Amino acid sequence: MISILRVILAPLALMGWQLAYPHNCLALGIPAATVVMIFLYVWHVRSVPLKVVADFYFAKRHLLYGFFYSRIRLFLFASVYAVFFSAALYLGATLWTPLYFGILTADALLIFFMFHGIRTWVQSSISLTDDAAPIVAKKFLAALNSLFLIIAFTWLSLDSVPPAYAQAGGTLTEMMRYAAEGNFTDCELIQPFVSLARQLEGAKYYFAGAGLAVFDETILRWLIILMFSVAGAAPALAYSQFVLQLVAGRKSEEAEQ
Repeated sequence: MISILRVILAPLALMGWQLAYPHNCLALGIPAATVVMIFLYVWHVRSVPLKVVADFYFAKRHLLYGFFYSRIRLFLFASVYAVFFSAALYLGATLWTPLYFGILTADALLIFFMFHGIRTWVQSSISLTDDAAPIVAKKFLAALNSLFLIIAFTWLSLDSVPPAYAQAGGTLTEMMRYAAEGNFTDCELIQPFVSLARQLEGAKYYFAGAGLAVFDETILRWLIILMFSVAGAAPALAYSQFVLQLVAGRKSEEAEQ
């Protein structure tokens, strides 16, 4: 059975990153370890089915065998996926408050505890096969989970107080510059990454403010708020899908055994 610790490992790592990055460069070890773990997971998940397909349809010396099961292509895919996924996750988490980490942890635990129950309910109520039930349950839980995160991040956005530079207003360039002003860490290697996260936050406040200023109708203003709440929740949504894939895969393996 998959341990709960593995499910909440990312929130713990992200909290560790936020506590450590202002002080020294050792904090870089946390995202580096995340990249390695995601790379190994993607390599394992993608390599097995690709090799099965290649072994079934082609001889090992066949040209198409290398096309379906190319270690170089798989290495590049897993590397790019791990780097971009980790970068998006840590960019979003750099400026999160403790409440954001609490929501991400609670969401991961909900996925862990709810998947088996939803799969059983779907299988009994819709009379699906053992193979189809996990797929439908995963889709249903993904939609439910996305709704939960969007509502949570919308509430956090509405409840938060914009920084002083956002309240003062200005052009896009000015707000991005004001957001990135200052020294946020003692490590020169981490400083550009944190500055980028703050520049993205400045751009978010600019476009959100511009959108709210243009539209007077209540529905359109709420759509603007919802759009930027979804953008803010994107790293959490991506991680929740990763957790769901991990839990669904392990639960399926346990059911087969």
